[in-house]
Amino acid sequence: MERSKKIRDRTTPNDIFITPKNIIQKMIQMSDIQLNDTVLDPCKGIEEDNFYSLLPECKKDWCEIRLNKDFYDYKEQVDVIIGNPPFSQWDKWVEHTISLSPKKICYLFGCLNLTPNRLKKLSNAGYNITALVFVRISGYFGHSYLTLLEKKQGIVELL
Repeated sequence: MERSKKIRDRTTPNDIFITPKNIIQKMIQMSDIQLNDTVLDPCKGIEEDNFYSLLPECKKDWCEIRLNKDFYDYKEQVDVIIGNPPFSQWDKWVEHTISLSPKKICYLFGCLNLTPNRLKKLSNAGYNITALVFVRISGYFGHSYLTLLEKKQGIVELL
């Protein structure tokens, strides 16, 4: 309870959460990245074991605001976007992700971020959840969801 109060009452967002290597590897596996896929890590971070460094052989690119390469300025065509977005910017992040029109999106959603409104926005753009893994990550608030969204029939129904 004390941790959730600290998160709720902070005055500036702290969106830097290092994604554990085993979680990254599971998300990469879920994404089924192929050799000819162009893959974007939209928030690479500056740590050694990040999505970008662990991607299989493919065409890959990255963004990282702390390295002056802002995701919101990115306009290239990609097949897969995979990462752990900043939790305080979900709505804007989802909108920009949709604007890039990837075939697959694999994001780590926090327990409070996988909302019906965001899923509806993604669904309206043609993206549906095709794989969902519930995880508990030490140091993260609550449970998280490894979420694969694709432009095909999904496993979640929105009423």
